[in-house]
Amino acid sequence: MNHSNASPLNNTTRYLIGLTVAPVQDFIREARKAQDIWSGSLTLSLMMRAGLLLLRKRDAEVISPYFHEEDETPNERARPKLTNELKAVVHGDEHQARELAKEVCDAILKYWRKEMAAETRNQLIKAEILKESECELWDKQIDAQFQATWAVAPIVGEGFKAEREAIVQVQRLLGAAKLANRFESYLGDSRLKCSLSGQWEALGEPGDGPQRLWGHPGRRERGELAHRMHRLKFAKRELYWNLLSRLEFDGREKLCSSFVVKRLAPVLVLTRGEEGFPNPKDDLKSPLRFPSTLSVAWVEQKQRLARWVVQFPGELKEPLQNVLDAIEAYCNASDAPQGRHWLPCHDEILKEVKENSPDLHPTIEKLLRIEGTFLNDPAGQDRDDIRLDQMGLQLNRQDNPELKDKLKGLKNSFHELKCALDKVQNRANPELAIGEVRLGRTPPLALIRADADRLGELQDKLVKEGGFERVRLLSKFLATKVMPKACDAVERDCMGKVIFAGGDELVAMVPARLALKAVEAIASAYEMSFGNGEFQDLKSHCITASIAVSVIDPTGPLRAAIEHVSELLDGPTKNHARPNPLDSTKIKTRHALGLTIIPGSGNVRQGVIGLTIPCPEQPKIKSDCKQHTEQAKQIKATWRVVADVLEPLADALSLPEGCGIEISPKIYRQWVAEFDELQREANLETEANDRCPSLPENLLPKGDDPGVALGEFARMAERHIQINAIEIKNLIKFQVVTKWLEHLSVTLPNGSDLDSFKNNLIRALTWRLRALLEAGSVVKKNGESQPSRWAEWEQTRGLLLSIVSLATRESR
Repeated sequence: MNHSNASPLNNTTRYLIGLTVAPVQDFIREARKAQDIWSGSLTLSLMMRAGLLLLRKRDAEVISPYFHEEDETPNERARPKLTNELKAVVHGDEHQARELAKEVCDAILKYWRKEMAAETRNQLIKAEILKESECELWDKQIDAQFQATWAVAPIVGEGFKAEREAIVQVQRLLGAAKLANRFESYLGDSRLKCSLSGQWEALGEPGDGPQRLWGHPGRRERGELAHRMHRLKFAKRELYWNLLSRLEFDGREKLCSSFVVKRLAPVLVLTRGEEGFPNPKDDLKSPLRFPSTLSVAWVEQKQRLARWVVQFPGELKEPLQNVLDAIEAYCNASDAPQGRHWLPCHDEILKEVKENSPDLHPTIEKLLRIEGTFLNDPAGQDRDDIRLDQMGLQLNRQDNPELKDKLKGLKNSFHELKCALDKVQNRANPELAIGEVRLGRTPPLALIRADADRLGELQDKLVKEGGFERVRLLSKFLATKVMPKACDAVERDCMGKVIFAGGDELVAMVPARLALKAVEAIASAYEMSFGNGEFQDLKSHCITASIAVSVIDPTGPLRAAIEHVSELLDGPTKNHARPNPLDSTKIKTRHALGLTIIPGSGNVRQGVIGLTIPCPEQPKIKSDCKQHTEQAKQIKATWRVVADVLEPLADALSLPEGCGIEISPKIYRQWVAEFDELQREANLETEANDRCPSLPENLLPKGDDPGVALGEFARMAERHIQINAIEIKNLIKFQVVTKWLEHLSVTLPNGSDLDSFKNNLIRALTWRLRALLEAGSVVKKNGESQPSRWAEWEQTRGLLLSIVSLATRESR
């Protein structure tokens, strides 16, 4: 435990305590699945909660984070929301303040070492899952995992100035303590290292003990852990279920003690006592049932499938029920967890089903609960080690005839459902506008991270104006207003799941197609008004956020995606520079959106742009591009969240069949590829002349000149946008398409004048692209910041290539 304190004064009766726990990011990011991020964040949140409870017991005034135990519901307690730093004011002399700081640190570390780690170890040893000899390094690893650092500063005198000086002192002392931080030395040995952290030895006896315990996937050998689990299956069913749903027993994982605790402590510790959570095995809506990435990725497709079943129960109810029965039979034979996760948006889906077809409620509820893996095509996985086997105990099909039969039944029933669904979708009335369901093709997933901009600067201003009370008020506003609104929007409106929402940071995952909608909702939550009530003292200030979105294949490794979205937010997004709209001589940074696609091919696409950009309403005229631009100059620009500008560009590529409008995804790819050669020449010229890259003056729009690029886009759009004269008559029946056209300010086609309709549509899309190209960007060269049209083109190029994947639901 590291500490630091400022020089006290004899007459000082108030002290400011600052405390931080580290390392945090590495502990959370080392993850193979979404459940790891959630459980790591929850572990740290509960540790800090133990320290805050002690501070409240000692009548200390907690400044941040905001914490009110009486307001906690079970769902809120299971949501990670407390950060690894806290500040509090204590009354007394310097010795009392230092002793209390030490006690709080001890309480935090004790919760980790005793309440979580020791309890997890005792239950595993008592159940004969682990032996004492296999936990030889347990205590060393647990004790070395976290370290608490504290600092104490006197509050000299009265008034806001004294309180600000105390905060500055504590932050400076904590910074110095972190730089001088030395973790306790840890001496390991030659055993196999943990497959998640790569830092510490995996559990197991010395020598090849970890391999014997966890198994060897390359040799298709299960370890002793899997055999012990079979013995536990009938003796302690509840513990068996908890372990089976959180650990892998096929040799793919070999975990150290810290990461075993990270995985298991939430269900082994939080389910104890009178105030414990209902065990997730018994309570289907337990907040400890955290969904997998595949379950979140598939939720929108599940909703569409439910609507198709409601519309065509005669054709789809029986095939769907057969698939659900086959999944249950397979899981019972293979010991594979069925998932059975519950998302907040499921309530709304079931409410819709209950209103239209009450008899389908049980079937649709089962559909929503199944693990997303089962909606991939099992017939396409004919290897001996199929993915469905990997969900359980890696039972070999040749050694288990029952499992082979159940898998065959699952494949057959899945094929029947797919054929029945294809027939229904092909002959369905277009006015249903339910949307296509693609069984067997995994939709991509969006990982979102948002963070308030310059919160430290805002807190410094507030403490100057109103002392600690204003900072406390800001913490309460973020905890009780911003985060609940953002969480509700993500989980209900965007069908996602929040992983962490505390302090000024939010981490969530949503189906990729709804990522831009989620960005708009999160930005709105951060920028909400302080109002005239409790928080009116903050009205002279505003909060903005920077948001990073990383779109991934949910079947791939999650660790790279976590690192990428964090690097995207902390690097390009928060450092994105563009001219300040209020003062063109100044540079504006942060308050930006970073969007990246990580396809399976590894060809990462990325774009960064201001989160809000000037975007005037589109002039409703029929003229050439130059006249269009001249009239546009007279229209006052309004500021829009950039996601609102990007969303119709993305939706253009996913219009339903039969609506009469067909837009090829090639429209964006070929457009940016057309000018890739100019971009390469600009880069070469930059390297040769050591100056900022530049593009031809006439390429991008400037003043009255729309530029060559937009003219070329309009020409390509003529080829890639097709209007079907027969199907267009049904356009009004497609509510999704009519809303999209309304968003673009394009009127519905009138009679046979389809050419004018097409021209208006092309102009509307071109107008959106122009807003992106004129959003502004700045590059630095030789220490000077210079506006760069090349950077504007680069950011637009990355954004367009990214939204192709968002719109088409393809992560390749």
